[in-house]
Amino acid sequence: MQWKKVKTTNMRLPRRFRDRVSMYDVVVLAKEGYIRTFDKEMYRLFFSKKRGMCAINAKTQEVKDFTIIYKDIKTVIDKTGLEVAKRLRKNDELRKIEYLKQTI
Repeated sequence: MQWKKVKTTNMRLPRRFRDRVSMYDVVVLAKEGYIRTFDKEMYRLFFSKKRGMCAINAKTQEVKDFTIIYKDIKTVIDKTGLEVAKRLRKNDELRKIEYLKQTI
């Protein structure tokens, strides 16, 4: 059993945060998953014909526009519960997290 490292080009960043995630990639990564903000609120994404892409608060059921919430996203969690993208500070860019893949 060996561990295979994922190759990346930008070596200045820590190994886990090398790929940038755009607003459109978040929608794909968070499909059937959750988004956590810096305010410690959890949101689930959905598409509305009238409003476009929206986020609904998991506790209060409040609906907000996704473009407003995007700058406040801290973590993107997929449907299996893994963190797939993260932002350390509000000023930083959202980065994709790379996990080591296990090969047999």
